[in-house]
Amino acid sequence: MTTFFERLREERKRLGLNQAEMAGIAGVGRQAQVSYENGERSPNADYLQAIAAAGVDVQYLVTSIRSQEAAEAEPPRNYVDLNKKRIDSLMDDLTAQQQAELIKLAEEKKRLNQCEIELEEFKKKAK
Repeated sequence: MTTFFERLREERKRLGLNQAEMAGIAGVGRQAQVSYENGERSPNADYLQAIAAAGVDVQYLVTSIRSQEAAEAEPPRNYVDLNKKRIDSLMDDLTAQQQAELIKLAEEKKRLNQCEIELEEFKKKAK
Protein backbone atom coordinates (compact mmCIF):
# COMPACT_ATOMS: atom_id res chain seq x y z
CA MET A 1 0.00 0.00 0.00
CA THR A 2 1.27 3.47 -0.86
CA THR A 3 1.72 6.26 1.68
CA PHE A 4 -0.15 9.56 1.79
CA PHE A 5 2.97 11.30 0.51
CA GLU A 6 3.36 8.95 -2.45
CA ARG A 7 -0.32 9.42 -3.33
CA LEU A 8 0.11 13.20 -3.11
CA ARG A 9 2.93 13.04 -5.67
CA GLU A 10 0.85 10.68 -7.82
CA GLU A 11 -2.13 13.07 -7.80
CA ARG A 12 0.10 16.03 -8.71
CA LYS A 13 1.50 14.12 -11.65
CA ARG A 14 -1.97 12.93 -12.69
CA LEU A 15 -2.97 16.58 -12.99
CA GLY A 16 0.15 17.33 -15.02
CA LEU A 17 1.61 19.77 -12.52
CA ASN A 18 5.12 20.37 -11.33
CA GLN A 19 5.80 21.02 -7.65
CA ALA A 20 5.86 24.80 -8.03
CA GLU A 21 2.49 24.81 -9.79
CA MET A 22 0.92 22.58 -7.14
CA ALA A 23 2.36 24.77 -4.42
CA GLY A 24 0.90 27.86 -6.11
CA ILE A 25 -2.54 26.29 -6.28
CA ALA A 26 -2.33 25.33 -2.62
CA GLY A 27 -1.00 28.70 -1.48
CA VAL A 28 2.28 27.34 -0.12
CA GLY A 29 5.90 27.63 -1.17
CA ARG A 30 7.59 25.09 -3.43
CA GLN A 31 9.76 23.87 -0.55
CA ALA A 32 6.64 23.09 1.50
CA GLN A 33 5.33 21.02 -1.41
CA VAL A 34 8.63 19.16 -1.60
CA SER A 35 8.48 18.50 2.16
CA TYR A 36 4.92 17.16 1.89
CA GLU A 37 5.85 14.81 -0.94
CA ASN A 38 8.94 13.59 0.92
CA GLY A 39 6.95 12.91 4.09
CA GLU A 40 8.93 15.50 6.08
CA ARG A 41 5.84 17.60 6.86
CA SER A 42 2.10 17.09 6.79
CA PRO A 43 -0.21 19.57 5.05
CA ASN A 44 -3.03 21.27 6.92
CA ALA A 45 -6.74 21.38 6.11
CA ASP A 46 -6.43 24.66 4.16
CA TYR A 47 -3.93 23.01 1.84
CA LEU A 48 -6.18 20.00 1.31
CA GLN A 49 -9.19 22.23 0.63
CA ALA A 50 -7.26 24.24 -1.98
CA ILE A 51 -5.96 21.20 -3.84
CA ALA A 52 -9.39 19.54 -3.70
CA ALA A 53 -10.85 22.58 -5.48
CA ALA A 54 -8.18 22.06 -8.14
CA GLY A 55 -9.20 18.46 -8.80
CA VAL A 56 -7.09 16.43 -6.38
CA ASP A 57 -8.93 13.43 -4.95
CA VAL A 58 -8.38 14.14 -1.25
CA GLN A 59 -10.34 11.03 -0.27
CA TYR A 60 -7.75 9.01 -2.19
CA LEU A 61 -4.88 10.84 -0.49
CA VAL A 62 -6.23 10.05 2.96
CA THR A 63 -7.72 6.57 2.49
CA SER A 64 -6.05 5.21 -0.69
CA ILE A 65 -9.58 4.63 -2.06
CA ARG A 66 -10.59 6.70 -5.08
CA SER A 67 -13.79 8.70 -4.74
CA GLN A 68 -16.46 7.83 -7.30
CA GLU A 69 -16.51 11.43 -8.57
CA ALA A 70 -12.74 11.49 -9.08
CA ALA A 71 -12.73 8.09 -10.73
CA GLU A 72 -15.25 9.30 -13.33
CA ALA A 73 -13.84 12.80 -13.84
CA GLU A 74 -11.33 13.77 -16.46
CA PRO A 75 -8.36 15.59 -14.98
CA PRO A 76 -8.10 19.29 -15.87
CA ARG A 77 -6.11 19.81 -19.04
CA ASN A 78 -3.65 22.32 -17.71
CA TYR A 79 -2.68 24.77 -14.99
CA VAL A 80 -5.04 27.44 -16.39
CA ASP A 81 -8.00 25.07 -16.00
CA LEU A 82 -6.99 24.44 -12.39
CA ASN A 83 -6.79 28.14 -11.63
CA LYS A 84 -10.21 28.69 -13.17
CA LYS A 85 -11.66 25.94 -10.99
CA ARG A 86 -10.03 27.46 -7.91
CA ILE A 87 -11.34 30.93 -8.74
CA ASP A 88 -14.83 29.54 -9.32
CA SER A 89 -14.70 27.79 -5.97
CA LEU A 90 -13.55 30.94 -4.19
CA MET A 91 -16.17 33.10 -5.89
CA ASP A 92 -18.94 30.76 -4.73
CA ASP A 93 -18.16 31.75 -1.13
CA LEU A 94 -18.47 35.51 -1.79
CA THR A 95 -21.49 37.76 -1.83
CA ALA A 96 -22.48 39.43 -5.11
CA GLN A 97 -20.99 42.71 -3.88
CA GLN A 98 -17.72 41.01 -2.90
CA GLN A 99 -17.57 39.32 -6.30
CA ALA A 100 -18.05 42.69 -8.04
CA GLU A 101 -15.30 44.23 -5.91
CA LEU A 102 -12.95 41.36 -6.69
CA ILE A 103 -13.62 41.64 -10.42
CA LYS A 104 -12.97 45.39 -10.27
CA LEU A 105 -9.70 44.75 -8.41
CA ALA A 106 -8.62 42.19 -11.03
CA GLU A 107 -9.41 44.62 -13.84
CA GLU A 108 -7.39 47.35 -12.10
CA LYS A 109 -4.47 44.94 -11.68
CA LYS A 110 -4.65 44.08 -15.38
CA ARG A 111 -4.53 47.79 -16.30
CA LEU A 112 -1.60 48.33 -13.93
CA ASN A 113 0.31 45.45 -15.51
CA GLN A 114 -0.29 46.95 -18.96
CA CYS A 115 0.98 50.34 -17.76
CA GLU A 116 4.13 48.70 -16.38
CA ILE A 117 4.75 46.99 -19.72
CA GLU A 118 4.27 50.24 -21.61
CA LEU A 119 6.60 52.08 -19.20
CA GLU A 120 9.32 49.49 -19.74
CA GLU A 121 8.92 49.78 -23.52
CA PHE A 122 9.11 53.57 -23.25
CA LYS A 123 12.31 53.34 -21.17
CA LYS A 124 13.91 51.03 -23.77
CA LYS A 125 13.05 53.44 -26.59
CA ALA A 126 14.35 56.42 -24.63
CA LYS A 127 17.82 54.87 -24.28
